[in-house]
Amino acid sequence: MARLTISWQTVNSVSPKAATTKAEDLEEQTEEAKPEAQSSMRADRPSIVFVTADDPTQKIMRKLEDVVFKDERICIGAKFFRCVKVTEGDALQDRILRETGKTAPRVVLMNCDYSVSSTLEGRSISASRLGKAMQKAVKKDYTNDYDKLLKSYAKLLNEFDRLEATRTKIADTEKRLRDKPSASKSKKLERMRAEYEKDQADWKEREAKLLELQLRNDPDKPEA
Repeated sequence: MARLTISWQTVNSVSPKAATTKAEDLEEQTEEAKPEAQSSMRADRPSIVFVTADDPTQKIMRKLEDVVFKDERICIGAKFFRCVKVTEGDALQDRILRETGKTAPRVVLMNCDYSVSSTLEGRSISASRLGKAMQKAVKKDYTNDYDKLLKSYAKLLNEFDRLEATRTKIADTEKRLRDKPSASKSKKLERMRAEYEKDQADWKEREAKLLELQLRNDPDKPEA
């Protein structure tokens, strides 16, 4: 199901760009000044950074791709995050990621202020541990109740499955009517289609409402 697939973006760096556009000015910054400049920058959402191993067939890589990242709760929770993949080589060149570990694969969770919330490495990565790390990051950056949203969205997915079953039934009925037309069955089909379209629109509206994620200290949120 597309709604339960994590949409990964492949990047070569996750560290924020410096405010200055002059490379020489960046080089001249002291080690104390760089973290201060970094803290003044904010991303529009926290991040899940998947530092990949060079060998995609590696046992732990396969576990992550085929099990952990396909877990329902992880897929739903990922909607709070920007999800990116970075190669092990690129991670070594990134000023934030190179401080998070030396092994790959690993998963790094970063808050909106680019601080590292959690790092999970190698065999220690499991769906339950990643879920707890995600919950920790969400609690810092969002006002939404993480567990409540996961449960509510899981219920929505059950309703979506029923809608999909209805859509399949409509398609099958249409095919049978093309082979053997029936006025009464065609009218019944039209009623079924109208009800399905209404329920589908209602489902999408409830999904959009549920996914109204509110960041803490959101500059776009109107003041009370």
